Amino acid sequence: MEPDLEPRPNLGTSLSERVQRLEIYYVQSVEHFVEIKEHLARQNGRLDDHERFKIQVQAILAAIGFVLSLSITGTVVMLLAGLR
Repeated sequence: MEPDLEPRPNLGTSLSERVQRLEIYYVQSVEHFVEIKEHLARQNGRLDDHERFKIQVQAILAAIGFVLSLSITGTVVMLLAGLR
């Protein structure tokens, strides 16, 4: 339900009409805040998933780098041992 944001010169002729309109605006505001809170919770969940994925990728890249450095070191040692 979209709130009516157009300015109105007369919000109601009596105090009770004005109070009733404010109550409606309050209820609509609370509904919108609940929707926003739910949306932010979903977004935070997605950010958490993204952060976990990023950490996993970093761990995999570190492991690949470690294995690659061991392979290079082993190759260099074998070459040096073969030169003697």
